[in-house]
Amino acid sequence: MNVLFAGVECYPFINGSILSDILYYIPREVKTLGVNSRVILPLYSNIDKELLTDIKLKNEFFVFLGNKAQKIKLYELNYDDIIYYFLENEKFSTQGLPSEYESQKEKWILYQLSVVETFKYLDDFKIDIINCHDFESGLIPHLIKTKYYKEFGYIKTVYTLYNASIQGEYDRASVKLFNIDFDRTIERDGRINYTKAAIVESDFVN
Repeated sequence: MNVLFAGVECYPFINGSILSDILYYIPREVKTLGVNSRVILPLYSNIDKELLTDIKLKNEFFVFLGNKAQKIKLYELNYDDIIYYFLENEKFSTQGLPSEYESQKEKWILYQLSVVETFKYLDDFKIDIINCHDFESGLIPHLIKTKYYKEFGYIKTVYTLYNASIQGEYDRASVKLFNIDFDRTIERDGRINYTKAAIVESDFVN
């Protein structure tokens, strides 16, 4: 079984909350059960370069953020016997603070789209399950079940919720940046809500 873990923090590369520790330990724990687990993260500019000594460019592709093409570089790193994928784009250059999420709308939209687009380039890793961690990856299950259903509808989705007080709420017009239609399953009080979308659309929530 192949499981991809998607999140925006992971020890030792990016520290900031309990998410970074969990996203480090869980892939290792499930690997002891015979699961092939890998992790996908943004490539922030402040990651310690010594940790990235053996990183390799795997592919380059474009993702449309609305009508603007964004170039994404996909890197691969085997660190401590776990394979990590890193996504590079100027919008991912800084991590930002949870309290600043409103101003980081385009960053997290691009991250989620880029994660799903990455599936096309993982020739040696056909994903069975994707485990999305916290609101920054909360719309990925919806994308898989709608925009990318023909290609990746077979992938099962798990959502892990950390902080219910920050749900990833953005204006309704954000769907235009995703290039998707507005859907009531992703809406709460007139705004897009990543956490609601994840809870409604995921196959399992924890």
